[in-house]
Amino acid sequence: MPPIVTCITPEQHKSFVEFFVAPTVTTLIGTVVGVIFGGYITYRFGILLSERKEFRIIARSLRRAFQDELLRLEKEEHIDTYEILAPALNKHEAAVFEFSQILPADKYAAFDKAWKEYYYDKKYHRIPLLEQYADNGSLDKRKEYRKLAIERIRKIISFAKKQ
Repeated sequence: MPPIVTCITPEQHKSFVEFFVAPTVTTLIGTVVGVIFGGYITYRFGILLSERKEFRIIARSLRRAFQDELLRLEKEEHIDTYEILAPALNKHEAAVFEFSQILPADKYAAFDKAWKEYYYDKKYHRIPLLEQYADNGSLDKRKEYRKLAIERIRKIISFAKKQ
């Protein structure tokens, strides 16, 4: 079989720049853009993972701060709620303050309201009023305040769920 000979017309002739340099520059530009974009995405995901890890750690400390008191309130039906919560007040306040520092802004107002309902009286006085859980010896009030405290603590803890 005779060899096939093709002729290149002047219109088909490519210069050195068109044949070698243009594809190389295009590849180089694409590589640089890809590296920059990939680096940015990796950076953003790294920050997101770091923030989630910090949230989980502080959320766990919030849950632990309320855990003992919540378990006692749930376990024992005829227990004085005030005597359970009063000694733990400082522990709860510290955990809530720490958690509020990392809470997203869109959830802060609801969390702050839940905390104030638990910590202060109904009018949100600036003095802690755990006396709202004092039953003064009444068994009916004791059950009512116990349920109220459990409900309010669960509401606070609900903000520490995984995101």
